[in-house]
Parts: sequence; structure tokens; C-alpha cells
Amino acid sequence: MTISVGLTKWQSEYVTSKAKYNLLIAGRRAGKTHCEQARMIHDALTKPGSQTMYLTPDGSLCHEVFRNIITDSAIKKRIAKTEKQPARQIFWRNGSRTYMRMFDRPDKALGFGFDHVIFDEIQKLDSMGGRDDFMRVIRPLIMDRKGCLTISGQWRGEACWWYKWYKEQEFNTDLRLWNVPSWEGIKFWPLKQNDPEILDAKQMMTPQLFDQDVACIPTGNANAAFDYYDVKDCFGGKSLEKGENGRRYVIGADLGKVVDPSAWVVMDAKDKQVVHVSLRKLGEKHIVGARKLQELSQKFNNARVIIDATGGATGGKRNKDVFLKFYRQYVKNLGKKIITQQSKEDMISKLNLAFQNQTLFIPDDQEALIAQLSSFEAKPGRWGGFKYMGPNGHDDDLVIALAMVYDAVDRGRATDADTSEFEESFTRT
Repeated sequence: MTISVGLTKWQSEYVTSKAKYNLLIAGRRAGKTHCEQARMIHDALTKPGSQTMYLTPDGSLCHEVFRNIITDSAIKKRIAKTEKQPARQIFWRNGSRTYMRMFDRPDKALGFGFDHVIFDEIQKLDSMGGRDDFMRVIRPLIMDRKGCLTISGQWRGEACWWYKWYKEQEFNTDLRLWNVPSWEGIKFWPLKQNDPEILDAKQMMTPQLFDQDVACIPTGNANAAFDYYDVKDCFGGKSLEKGENGRRYVIGADLGKVVDPSAWVVMDAKDKQVVHVSLRKLGEKHIVGARKLQELSQKFNNARVIIDATGGATGGKRNKDVFLKFYRQYVKNLGKKIITQQSKEDMISKLNLAFQNQTLFIPDDQEALIAQLSSFEAKPGRWGGFKYMGPNGHDDDLVIALAMVYDAVDRGRATDADTSEFEESFTRT
């Protein structure tokens, strides 16, 4: 018996894909979950004895997919039995099994092995644990059976971990990417992008939300602290490896070591032009970083160095000041900045205004900084105000370094020739 499921060309390509890794990024209502259902049915019926796991942070979606499969009149004839507890399972007559589980407690998925794992709505995982949980829990599920993975959802800026993961694997022949805007869904044919519903949505939605949920543009991020189009308008200037004669520079240095790496941004004090960016290796010893930072300062005409001394470099240890001794010893023109919540809001607001007014410029080849800016988010705080951070609380080090250096230049700190320290309270969140 042949089971007929209506699919578009890209959906059919996914259902029959032989790739080990499938990254299925699709706009709302494009039909990604529909073709994932078709893939689960296809795998179960064409590979007797196979085991597939469908995971999603959304419990209602998990139940909907389960219900759609088991209630289909043509498909249920192939099903031997179903279970709903402790997890939804479909037992097929040919020995295949399909599991469907809500990914609310990651460790519950440990100990299983599958031929195919599908993770739907990946963007919701980012706030629940992100790449660490994915690589710790989900990736090993296919190891012993040499299976395949599907990751699906929408982008959340270029620094979201699944976009970074894709870029790392971009030339891997075992990876397939589908980047499908909403208008490639079957409901919007034949007008596609000019469908009245798409045009109406574009008019009503903010540009960042439309890019994120409909157009599937990597820089789209509805929670972004900075409008990417404002940032793009500030592309300009050139990157330098050393300072030009007669120019004064300032360096913003966000210190890290244990959880996040250190990040350095160099700015021309007169033009407010970013000229150099450095993202250090995670785990780099502070004494090494201090020496390298002084070398960078010398290359840029003994640039003033503004260090974030709030505590990220300590790995959470109480005695934060001891980690600065190497920097005081080696960096000759040092300013220390300690950060409070209000000051952080003020500094990010100032940076946002700089992008809107085009008083700050970034070379378009500084991809790491631009990616972090696209993913840096502003979310309402529990007690008022906003909480600013990169995806899952990480990948924002260059943004913080940029905010510090711009604030220092804007307030004339570049002219401080002495080695005295200035402090402003500022809590990293």
C-alpha cells in the first residue's frame, strides 16, 4: 500500500535526504513540522526496525504531531500500538518505533540510541541550555547506531549557536541546509512573496520580527537590543593591525577565562571608528592575556586600555582584584571599570543611539563583532528595566567591549594619560 503525503520540492528533498546532519530553518507556516512528520513516517515504513526520536521544548506541539500521525486513516493501518506514558511512542507493525518527547528535562533523554533524532523549534532551546545541552544530551543519542540529526526552527541572529554551528560545518558534505522563508510554503503558492497575507504581515510586523519569523534571514532577531539595519548603516572604515601616526586610540577589554573568552575592541578616539577586534582563546591565562594586551596597546600608539573588572575573569571567585594584578603590572595605561545594572543600561542605550545617529563606524569585515551585535538581546527584567545579554547569556563579550570603549571615548577618557583607575558600578547579568 502506498501512502500519499502532499509535499513541495524542498520538503521532498528533506524527507529523502541521506545527510547525517539536516538543518531545516523555515519561516512560520512554511511547513517544516509537516515535512518532519512525513520524514518520521517515511523512516518508519522504509527502514523496518528503525528508531526515531522527535524532541521539542513545546509540549503542545509534541502532542499535536503525535495525534496527526496516529489519527491518519491511511497511516494507522501500519501502526501496531501506541503509548502516551511515560513518553508518546508509536510501535509500527514492521518493528520500527517512533518516540516523541518534550525536552523539558534534558537528562531524561539520556541512555537511548536512535537512527534519527529530530529537534523541532530549536530557538526555544537557546534559553533552556543551548548548545551545551544539545551537544551533551542530543548529539550522543545517534552515536552507537550511526544515525542522523535534524535541527529545525528559526535563526536568532548570527551569533545564535545553531547558526555558528552551521558556519563551522558549512563545507561538511554530510550537512544539508534548508533556509526556507514562509512564502515557500504550499499555502502561499503561486503568488509566493507577493501573496496578500505575506505583504500584510510585512506591513504589520517590525522588520526584525518579519526577518526572524517569516523571511528566515540570519540577522533577524525580534529581541535584538540593536536594530540590525541601524548597525548596517554604520558599516565603514577599515581594520588595522597597528595604529596610524598621530592618531589616538582606546581599547575596551572585556575579561574572561573560565566561561567566556576575553574580548578586545580598539577604537579611533577622534572618528569613533572601530579599527581592530580580537576575541581571545577560551582558557587563556591572565598573565598571557595581560602581556598580549600591552602589546596591542603599544601597536596602537600606547592606547588607553579600559578593562571590565566586574568579575567575569574570575570564574565567580570572590577575590576579583587578584586577577587584575597581571594587567596592572603589564598594561601601562590602564583604566578599570566596574559595572552596575543602571550603568549597563545607560551604556547600551548610548551605543544604541550611536547606531541610530551613525556616530559610530565598524568595518564590514569584522564579522564576529557584527554577529554578536545581531544576537545581543534586550529582555524585560523581573523588577523593571531590561536585561541585556547574548544568546543564552554568552557570546556578547565583543559587544560589552565595544560599549565600554565607546562610552570611554564619548566621555573623553581617551585623553587620560596617567595610569589612575576610574570605577563605575555596573553589574553583569
